[in-house]
Amino acid sequence: MTEGANMHCFAIIGASDSNELENAILERFPEHNHRIAENAWIVATEEKLPFVVSDMVGFSPKTGAVGVVVKCDDYNGYFERALWEKMSAWQWGA
Repeated sequence: MTEGANMHCFAIIGASDSNELENAILERFPEHNHRIAENAWIVATEEKLPFVVSDMVGFSPKTGAVGVVVKCDDYNGYFERALWEKMSAWQWGA
């Protein structure tokens, strides 16, 4: 994955406290993740589809891991500056 290569940002929210989810995120998005709350991250990937990202972190009936993945085409809010800087760099190389 190349920083600033028109990557797509996703919010990943686990339904329960799970080390497995954190481990999956750190393994699959080692340089492109930002934890925003307990069991909630913003990640960036070249993948375009939320179901692919969901599979990457293990959300499925087979694993029993429950959560949601939401593609962040646009975003707004009030949060620490580091998050906005990362998302801007991931999406536009700024």
